[in-house]
Amino acid sequence: MYCSISGFGQDGPWAQAPGHDIGYEAVAGLLEQTGTPDEIVLPPVPLADLAGGASAATAICAALVRRAATGSGCVLDISLTEAALALQSMHLPGGGSGDSARRANGLLTGGLASYRPYRCADGEWLAIGPIEPKFFAVLCAAIERPDLVELQYDMSEQARLRSELEATFATREAAAWEQLLVGTDGGGACAVRVLHPGDVQTHPQLAARGAVLPLAGSDDDRSGAWMPASPYVVDGVRSDSE
Repeated sequence: MYCSISGFGQDGPWAQAPGHDIGYEAVAGLLEQTGTPDEIVLPPVPLADLAGGASAATAICAALVRRAATGSGCVLDISLTEAALALQSMHLPGGGSGDSARRANGLLTGGLASYRPYRCADGEWLAIGPIEPKFFAVLCAAIERPDLVELQYDMSEQARLRSELEATFATREAAAWEQLLVGTDGGGACAVRVLHPGDVQTHPQLAARGAVLPLAGSDDDRSGAWMPASPYVVDGVRSDSE
Protein backbone atom coordinates (compact mmCIF):
# COMPACT_ATOMS: atom_id res chain seq x y z
CA MET A 1 0.00 0.00 0.00
CA TYR A 2 1.15 3.52 -0.79
CA CYS A 3 -0.21 6.77 0.66
CA SER A 4 0.56 10.15 -0.88
CA ILE A 5 -0.20 13.39 0.99
CA SER A 6 0.07 16.56 -1.09
CA GLY A 7 -1.33 20.06 -1.12
CA PHE A 8 -3.71 19.72 -4.05
CA GLY A 9 -3.72 16.03 -4.96
CA GLN A 10 -1.89 13.97 -7.55
CA ASP A 11 -3.70 15.25 -10.63
CA GLY A 12 -5.43 18.38 -11.86
CA PRO A 13 -3.88 21.69 -13.04
CA TRP A 14 -2.50 22.54 -9.59
CA ALA A 15 -1.06 19.11 -8.79
CA GLN A 16 2.54 20.40 -8.82
CA ALA A 17 1.85 23.79 -7.25
CA PRO A 18 3.77 24.50 -4.02
CA GLY A 19 1.88 25.74 -1.01
CA HIS A 20 1.30 25.82 2.71
CA ASP A 21 -1.64 25.42 5.06
CA ILE A 22 -2.87 29.00 4.65
CA GLY A 23 -3.26 28.48 0.91
CA TYR A 24 -5.02 25.15 1.23
CA GLU A 25 -7.51 26.66 3.69
CA ALA A 26 -8.03 29.58 1.31
CA VAL A 27 -8.80 27.40 -1.72
CA ALA A 28 -11.12 25.20 0.36
CA GLY A 29 -13.20 28.24 1.37
CA LEU A 30 -12.33 27.68 5.03
CA LEU A 31 -10.16 30.74 5.58
CA GLU A 32 -12.88 33.08 4.33
CA GLN A 33 -15.06 32.00 7.24
CA THR A 34 -12.64 32.82 10.07
CA GLY A 35 -12.43 36.20 11.76
CA THR A 36 -14.67 39.24 11.84
CA PRO A 37 -16.76 40.85 9.09
CA ASP A 38 -13.89 43.27 8.49
CA GLU A 39 -10.86 41.01 8.74
CA ILE A 40 -9.78 37.41 8.18
CA VAL A 41 -8.11 35.92 11.26
CA LEU A 42 -5.78 32.97 10.85
CA PRO A 43 -6.75 29.83 12.79
CA PRO A 44 -4.30 29.06 15.63
CA VAL A 45 -3.47 25.62 14.23
CA PRO A 46 -2.83 24.42 10.65
CA LEU A 47 -6.27 22.96 10.02
CA ALA A 48 -5.66 21.67 6.51
CA ASP A 49 -2.41 19.97 7.52
CA LEU A 50 -3.99 18.34 10.56
CA ALA A 51 -7.11 17.29 8.67
CA GLY A 52 -4.94 15.85 5.92
CA GLY A 53 -2.93 13.80 8.38
CA ALA A 54 -6.07 12.50 10.06
CA SER A 55 -7.60 11.70 6.66
CA ALA A 56 -4.49 9.77 5.67
CA ALA A 57 -4.47 7.79 8.91
CA THR A 58 -8.15 6.93 8.50
CA ALA A 59 -7.68 5.95 4.86
CA ILE A 60 -4.71 3.74 5.74
CA CYS A 61 -6.72 1.97 8.45
CA ALA A 62 -9.55 1.37 5.99
CA ALA A 63 -7.09 0.12 3.39
CA LEU A 64 -5.60 -2.34 5.88
CA VAL A 65 -9.05 -3.74 6.59
CA ARG A 66 -9.68 -3.98 2.83
CA ARG A 67 -6.39 -5.78 2.30
CA ALA A 68 -7.15 -8.23 5.10
CA ALA A 69 -10.51 -9.00 3.52
CA THR A 70 -9.51 -9.07 -0.15
CA GLY A 71 -5.74 -9.35 -0.28
CA SER A 72 -5.60 -6.26 -2.49
CA GLY A 73 -3.32 -3.32 -1.86
CA CYS A 74 -3.99 0.23 -3.08
CA VAL A 75 -2.62 3.69 -3.73
CA LEU A 76 -4.10 6.42 -1.53
CA ASP A 77 -4.18 10.03 -2.78
CA ILE A 78 -4.80 12.53 0.05
CA SER A 79 -5.13 16.24 -0.72
CA LEU A 80 -4.71 18.69 2.17
CA THR A 81 -7.03 21.12 0.38
CA GLU A 82 -9.74 18.49 0.00
CA ALA A 83 -9.31 17.48 3.64
CA ALA A 84 -10.00 21.10 4.65
CA LEU A 85 -12.98 21.09 2.31
CA ALA A 86 -14.32 17.91 3.91
CA LEU A 87 -14.22 19.55 7.35
CA GLN A 88 -17.05 21.77 6.14
CA SER A 89 -19.33 18.98 4.94
CA MET A 90 -22.01 19.86 7.47
CA HIS A 91 -22.63 23.43 6.34
CA LEU A 92 -21.17 23.99 2.87
CA PRO A 93 -23.80 22.22 0.72
CA GLY A 94 -26.12 24.95 -0.52
CA GLY A 95 -24.33 27.50 1.65
CA GLY A 96 -22.40 29.33 -1.00
CA SER A 97 -24.59 32.42 -0.99
CA GLY A 98 -26.86 34.40 1.28
CA ASP A 99 -26.31 36.03 4.67
CA SER A 100 -25.09 32.84 6.36
CA ALA A 101 -22.18 32.67 3.91
CA ARG A 102 -20.80 36.02 5.05
CA ARG A 103 -17.82 35.91 7.39
CA ALA A 104 -18.78 35.76 11.09
CA ASN A 105 -22.44 35.44 10.16
CA GLY A 106 -22.99 31.68 9.98
CA LEU A 107 -24.92 29.95 12.74
CA LEU A 108 -21.70 28.59 14.24
CA THR A 109 -19.35 31.41 13.25
CA GLY A 110 -20.95 34.34 15.06
CA GLY A 111 -24.39 34.80 13.55
CA LEU A 112 -26.19 32.98 16.35
CA ALA A 113 -26.16 34.87 19.64
CA SER A 114 -26.39 31.66 21.65
CA TYR A 115 -23.16 30.30 20.16
CA ARG A 116 -20.34 32.75 20.68
CA PRO A 117 -17.92 34.12 23.31
CA TYR A 118 -18.85 37.04 25.57
CA ARG A 119 -16.55 39.39 27.46
CA CYS A 120 -17.03 39.42 31.22
CA ALA A 121 -16.41 42.03 33.92
CA ASP A 122 -12.75 41.06 34.36
CA GLY A 123 -11.98 41.21 30.66
CA GLU A 124 -11.94 37.42 30.37
CA TRP A 125 -14.28 35.57 28.04
CA LEU A 126 -17.11 33.10 28.51
CA ALA A 127 -17.89 30.76 25.61
CA ILE A 128 -21.53 29.76 25.41
CA GLY A 129 -22.85 27.08 23.08
CA PRO A 130 -26.36 26.05 24.15
CA ILE A 131 -27.67 25.75 20.61
CA GLU A 132 -30.28 23.23 21.71
CA PRO A 133 -33.36 25.04 23.08
CA LYS A 134 -33.40 22.94 26.26
CA PHE A 135 -29.86 24.02 27.15
CA PHE A 136 -30.52 27.66 26.24
CA ALA A 137 -33.54 27.58 28.54
CA VAL A 138 -31.29 26.36 31.36
CA LEU A 139 -28.87 29.21 30.71
CA CYS A 140 -31.60 31.84 30.56
CA ALA A 141 -33.09 30.58 33.82
CA ALA A 142 -29.67 30.70 35.52
CA ILE A 143 -29.00 34.28 34.44
CA GLU A 144 -32.58 35.21 35.36
CA ARG A 145 -33.55 36.17 31.82
CA PRO A 146 -36.28 33.68 30.86
CA ASP A 147 -37.66 36.30 28.47
CA LEU A 148 -34.76 35.66 26.12
CA VAL A 149 -35.64 32.02 25.43
CA GLU A 150 -38.08 32.81 22.63
CA LEU A 151 -35.48 34.90 20.78
CA GLN A 152 -32.92 32.12 20.31
CA TYR A 153 -33.71 31.21 16.71
CA ASP A 154 -35.52 34.38 15.64
CA MET A 155 -32.90 35.59 13.16
CA SER A 156 -34.42 39.07 13.08
CA GLU A 157 -33.69 39.37 16.82
CA GLN A 158 -30.09 38.12 16.94
CA ALA A 159 -28.58 41.60 17.30
CA ARG A 160 -30.92 42.35 20.18
CA LEU A 161 -30.27 39.00 21.85
CA ARG A 162 -26.54 39.44 21.53
CA SER A 163 -26.75 42.91 23.06
CA GLU A 164 -28.78 41.62 26.00
CA LEU A 165 -26.35 38.78 26.63
CA GLU A 166 -23.35 41.11 26.31
CA ALA A 167 -24.82 43.39 28.96
CA THR A 168 -25.63 40.49 31.26
CA PHE A 169 -22.27 38.71 31.07
CA ALA A 170 -20.42 42.01 31.55
CA THR A 171 -21.75 42.19 35.13
CA ARG A 172 -19.64 39.34 36.60
CA GLU A 173 -16.21 37.80 36.23
CA ALA A 174 -15.85 34.85 33.89
CA ALA A 175 -15.03 32.43 36.72
CA ALA A 176 -18.18 33.45 38.57
CA TRP A 177 -20.32 32.83 35.49
CA GLU A 178 -18.69 29.45 34.97
CA GLN A 179 -19.34 28.50 38.58
CA LEU A 180 -22.99 29.46 38.20
CA LEU A 181 -23.56 27.87 34.81
CA VAL A 182 -21.32 24.82 35.07
CA GLY A 183 -20.60 24.26 38.75
CA THR A 184 -18.32 21.36 39.64
CA ASP A 185 -20.19 18.63 37.80
CA GLY A 186 -20.55 19.98 34.27
CA GLY A 187 -23.94 21.62 34.71
CA GLY A 188 -26.34 21.88 31.82
CA ALA A 189 -25.91 25.33 30.28
CA CYS A 190 -23.03 24.60 27.87
CA ALA A 191 -21.01 27.61 29.02
CA VAL A 192 -17.33 27.63 30.03
CA ARG A 193 -14.48 30.08 30.48
CA VAL A 194 -12.14 30.63 27.58
CA LEU A 195 -8.78 29.45 28.90
CA HIS A 196 -5.39 30.84 27.99
CA PRO A 197 -3.13 28.01 26.75
CA GLY A 198 -1.00 28.50 29.86
CA ASP A 199 -3.98 27.68 32.08
CA VAL A 200 -5.01 24.48 30.33
CA GLN A 201 -2.77 22.21 32.40
CA THR A 202 -4.49 23.10 35.67
CA HIS A 203 -8.07 22.61 34.50
CA PRO A 204 -9.63 20.04 36.87
CA GLN A 205 -11.14 17.94 34.09
CA LEU A 206 -7.95 17.73 32.04
CA ALA A 207 -5.80 17.15 35.13
CA ALA A 208 -8.09 14.40 36.41
CA ARG A 209 -7.79 12.51 33.14
CA GLY A 210 -4.06 12.99 32.72
CA ALA A 211 -4.56 14.90 29.51
CA VAL A 212 -1.38 16.95 29.99
CA LEU A 213 2.12 15.60 30.63
CA PRO A 214 5.06 17.34 32.33
CA LEU A 215 8.16 17.31 30.17
CA ALA A 216 11.39 15.82 31.44
CA GLY A 217 12.89 18.02 34.12
CA SER A 218 9.68 19.91 34.93
CA ASP A 219 8.10 19.90 38.36
CA ASP A 220 5.78 17.11 39.44
CA ASP A 221 3.05 19.69 40.04
CA ARG A 222 3.17 20.50 36.32
CA SER A 223 4.07 24.12 36.94
CA GLY A 224 6.88 23.79 34.40
CA ALA A 225 6.98 22.76 30.78
CA TRP A 226 4.27 20.38 29.61
CA MET A 227 2.70 18.95 26.50
CA PRO A 228 -0.67 17.47 25.55
CA ALA A 229 -0.94 13.75 26.21
CA SER A 230 -2.17 11.32 23.60
CA PRO A 231 -5.95 11.75 23.15
CA TYR A 232 -6.38 7.98 22.85
CA VAL A 233 -7.57 6.15 25.97
CA VAL A 234 -7.85 2.42 25.31
CA ASP A 235 -9.35 0.11 27.95
CA GLY A 236 -8.91 2.86 30.50
CA VAL A 237 -5.23 3.39 29.69
CA ARG A 238 -3.91 6.46 27.90
CA SER A 239 -1.45 5.63 25.15
CA ASP A 240 1.60 7.86 25.51
CA SER A 241 5.14 7.60 24.23
CA GLU A 242 7.98 9.01 26.27
